[in-house]
Amino acid sequence: MGLAKELGTYCYIQESQGGTACNYYVKGRPSDSDANGLPLTSIGLGTGCVDEDGGSCFFQDPSYPLTQAERDSMCTTSWIANAAAQLRYGIANGYCMDDPTERCTETPTDWCAILEESDDDLFALGLAKEIGTYCYIQESQGGTACDYYVKGRPSAAGGNGLPLTTDGHGTGCVDEDGGSCFFDSSAYPLTQAERDSMCTASHVANAA
Repeated sequence: MGLAKELGTYCYIQESQGGTACNYYVKGRPSDSDANGLPLTSIGLGTGCVDEDGGSCFFQDPSYPLTQAERDSMCTTSWIANAAAQLRYGIANGYCMDDPTERCTETPTDWCAILEESDDDLFALGLAKEIGTYCYIQESQGGTACDYYVKGRPSAAGGNGLPLTTDGHGTGCVDEDGGSCFFDSSAYPLTQAERDSMCTASHVANAA
């Protein structure tokens, strides 16, 4: 889920803490009225509540400036599909990045390829924003020693891998075979239990 950094600066899925009408909310860049739901009404209001049963759906209301296809995609009987559709709307219409003119509907870029992600993957990416400001998983573009790197807040020495050595260096390379593991080195200030958890035969478990 750390790969959610690809959703841009603003877009994420917020899980309700209870006591609200919805279990999940899709969020994007705040409007002039400080509402940050996706989508927003014509006057910039909305919580981004995810419809969960395909019944009476918020987004069929004409106050939301949506096409019928967009409304239908957010009002299915699958809340994962609905949340993914809300995220796609935000990505395509400039609600996710710092530059609101970066719209996949008008000037597609390589980043817009995220629109092709599956509903399940987009939902997972959106939820992963809860990892915080700095933490994410970076997928290698090839030509490096590792397929995945786990990143966090940069150290004073400039390293941003997780974990870092005692002098603040490290790439966060994920061990993928449980063999000779980077984190068995005494340069990393870890407990034996922490080392063991990062050096299994499962790259998914190691990254986690």
